[in-house]
Formats: sequence, C-alpha cells, structure tokens
Amino acid sequence: WGGTISGLVFTSPRGVHAVKLCVKTVQNLSSKWQKLPTFVVGEGTAQVLQSQLGLEGQGQEAGSATNLVEFISRSSYARPLLFPCGSLKRDTLPRQLTEKGIAVHMVTVYKTLPHPQLESNLRCIINFEEAFPEYIVYFSPSGLKFSLPTLEKLEVPLHHLKIVAIGPTTDSAIRESQLPVWSICSNPTPDDLVSAILK
Repeated sequence: WGGTISGLVFTSPRGVHAVKLCVKTVQNLSSKWQKLPTFVVGEGTAQVLQSQLGLEGQGQEAGSATNLVEFISRSSYARPLLFPCGSLKRDTLPRQLTEKGIAVHMVTVYKTLPHPQLESNLRCIINFEEAFPEYIVYFSPSGLKFSLPTLEKLEVPLHHLKIVAIGPTTDSAIRESQLPVWSICSNPTPDDLVSAILK
C-alpha cells in the first residue's frame, strides 16, 4: 500500500485499532506510511493513532468529517487516500472528497455490533430509583441505530429527554429518526461535550 496511496484517513479509534491488528507491530508498518499525511477526526483518534501506530494525525481539530474534508482538500494528491473504516460508515467523507476530485480507497476493517448486554444495561439505568436520566448523548449514528429500538421497547419518553449529538453526522441521524436534538457538540472532546450539555 505504501507506494499506491497518497495518505490515510481515520475517523475513529476503532479503525486505528483494526489496522494495528492487521500490521501486528508498528515495526511492520510500511516505512512509506510514516512519510504520508495521516488525517483524523478528533483528538481521541489522533492520540490512539500516535500510541498504536506511531503516526502523527493531522486535522484533529476539524471535529467532523465535513470539516476534515475541507482541511484535506487544501492539498492535492496524485494517488487515492486509504480510508480504513467500519461496516456502518456514512458516505459523507468519501463522497465529499470525491466531489473535490480526491480519490478514496475505502477498506472495511471492522464490523460495528451492538453490545450483547445493551438491553439489560439500559433497563438497569432506566429502573434506577434515585433518578431518571435527563440527558442522552449519542456519539455516533450506530449508537442511535442500536439503542433506539430498545429504548422504544422500554417505553422511554425520548421526546422528554435532552438529546446531545456528537457532531453533525450524528445530529442528522437523530433528526432523521424524528427526535429532537437538545444540543450539538461541535468537537469530540470532553470539554466540548460538557459545554454542549450545559448550554
């Protein structure tokens, strides 16, 4: 891959972990990859990229796929960007890069599945007698996809909860589900999340 791509794009720590498993050790990582630009969404992904693969992420302050596309498109690329992604990826990033004339080679490196105890965990939270949750925070469209049927089954009054979305992609998914969004966290950082909750 080293000579056939112009750079790499990671949108989640899970993608980094999956690539790490594929290359086994950082020493097996192509030395050519070390010289390529590596773009990331979020500081958390950048930190995992550095610790797991020894690569420096660029664009982590962008906070969303759309903003990262703007950052990436400031340069030109002779070969495609490699985008290791999950099975439930949205097409936002590859579509917008393609629209800007930047080729993307997507490789599915992990499958997103619901937690096996999702329903029982949610039931415990909902049945907690001290206080019913006031907020629900969605970090990804897949979190919404997996939890929404269970929350509806448990008759959780979702329209009365304050729903916080991490980023515009998750916000869109929540709104497509006909749920109100209380606040949007512009960057996937703890401080920005607290600000979004306390808005």
